[in-house]
Amino acid sequence: MRQTYKNTNKRIQHIFRLVGIVLVLISTRIAQSISTGGSSNGLTSKFPLSGIAPDPFVLVSPLVIGVVCRDGVLLIALHSVFSTENGRVVVSQKDLPRSYRGPFRIYPLDSSGTTAMVCAGWRTDCQFLANSIRSIDKKEHHVFGNPAISSSNGIEYGSYLACKASLLMAKLCISETRRPLSCLALLASGTGLWMVDSTGAYRIRAHAIGAGSDQMNKQLRKRDWKNLDCNEAAIDLLQILFDEENEDNDPTATEHDNDSSSSSSETDDTKIKIPKESLVEIATVAIPEQNNVERKMKRLFASELSSKTISS
Repeated sequence: MRQTYKNTNKRIQHIFRLVGIVLVLISTRIAQSISTGGSSNGLTSKFPLSGIAPDPFVLVSPLVIGVVCRDGVLLIALHSVFSTENGRVVVSQKDLPRSYRGPFRIYPLDSSGTTAMVCAGWRTDCQFLANSIRSIDKKEHHVFGNPAISSSNGIEYGSYLACKASLLMAKLCISETRRPLSCLALLASGTGLWMVDSTGAYRIRAHAIGAGSDQMNKQLRKRDWKNLDCNEAAIDLLQILFDEENEDNDPTATEHDNDSSSSSSETDDTKIKIPKESLVEIATVAIPEQNNVERKMKRLFASELSSKTISS
């Protein structure tokens, strides 16, 4: 009887020890899952899904627009924070001053000037992405000559640079030593326009990124911009951006009845709200022509566009 009692006690003690070990393992597992953000295998902390949540730097960035037109691609970038020597900006003047030397938001990328990019997001990251693409172009130029000039229309080379830029952004997202880039890009080449982020390079016809992009994209979807040349498209887009602002600040505006006020409140969601003293940067990337080596990115000015429409 005594021998049987001792064996039973040993079995009970052994069972309690096993239960204690199991409880310790479970508590350790729970603590590890909490420290890794609820992930059972810790992959979430090592490989963050950067494309799931919108980047805050891109959301609040001044608006950028890219539009494919009949004779090339139009790029527009707003500069919302700008100061002059006397601390004032003329309301009717929407262009950057002719003496302005940067930083610009529209970047020429390749050596022949047939590819350009406009970025929304943290300006440091935008500049880093542009410099990285320029480095890729220099390597291609050193090995194969000028690829943009040898291409028939520049679209193939633009697609190549867009894919390379997206691959660079994706590598930074999973890097253990460097952070992801807080920016998105619209890359233009010939008649091609691509939106570039860490998930890929997507060819588009018209798109806006940044603060007010939801409302601007609704306006872009209403028209076929390929029926217009770059100058005509620039004039229409400037009217969309700035005319509504002038209407809101019109001192001759009068009060309306309740019905009209309710209808105007319904249309507020479609209005593009930009800072009052925003200045605009405009550039075009023309369709490459055969046997034309000098095909540089061209910058436009809103004042010259408005004078052309008045004279015509």
